[in-house]
Amino acid sequence: GVFAAVLLGWTGAHGGEGPTKGDASTALRSARVYIQQQVWDKAIEQLEIAVAGDPENAEAHYLLGKIYGDRDMTEKMVREFNALKPLKDVKPEYLTEAKGYFDRHWSSRYNGGVAAFKAGKPDKAIEELKMAIVVDGTKTEAVKFLADVYLAQKQTALGVETLEKALTMNPKLADVTVYMSLSRAYHEVGNKTKELETLRRALDMAKDVDALTSLGRAYQAIGEQDKQIEALEVAVSVAPTNGGVVLDLATLCFTLADAEKDSLKAAP
Repeated sequence: GVFAAVLLGWTGAHGGEGPTKGDASTALRSARVYIQQQVWDKAIEQLEIAVAGDPENAEAHYLLGKIYGDRDMTEKMVREFNALKPLKDVKPEYLTEAKGYFDRHWSSRYNGGVAAFKAGKPDKAIEELKMAIVVDGTKTEAVKFLADVYLAQKQTALGVETLEKALTMNPKLADVTVYMSLSRAYHEVGNKTKELETLRRALDMAKDVDALTSLGRAYQAIGEQDKQIEALEVAVSVAPTNGGVVLDLATLCFTLADAEKDSLKAAP
């Protein structure tokens, strides 16, 4: 009797109307039984009813997110776990476990994207990297790699769009490496104004020698020697004992000085 009613759950007894809070409560009890019995499809069915009838029920969102996560249904997992965040009286352990699922799914999708690209499967790589961004759009690695895949596939406009949208939606993504990727994309489409603007932003942010020397090479590649010198001068100020950087700067300055002398000699 009672067990059968709980196991049956809500079956749309209200005709065309959606489930009520009472229906949601019945469905959640039923879902717990299905979970114990590992009847996952039925558990999902009842939990979907529970969250529809009572969207503020944290337990229903939590259980549904876990099942989706365990079944590698990443997008639906994200939907349910994100629904927990604005709710009141959410158990801390729900949020902690949700974070663990997010971390695992992000790593799985990102690593899957990298592996797919290395295996010569760019479409699969794009699919995986997009899903990694859905899981956590605050991590720059997936955004940058997705843009790099587009650039490698000569889909430059998509590479630019990916980085521009990501920066617009989440300005905290902005770092030297993201701006470097975006500057390369602008270079590919021949937009030198945007390329220089983006490199300037990267130079203003750069704090370590590796980033600054990379910027120096980027400026060198487009014939901006004054900016190359500026990047190397900042690098020397950051690491004055780095012999390689000091030598690069000195060599560049001597080369430019010699070129200027030759130019003056050749003048009438």
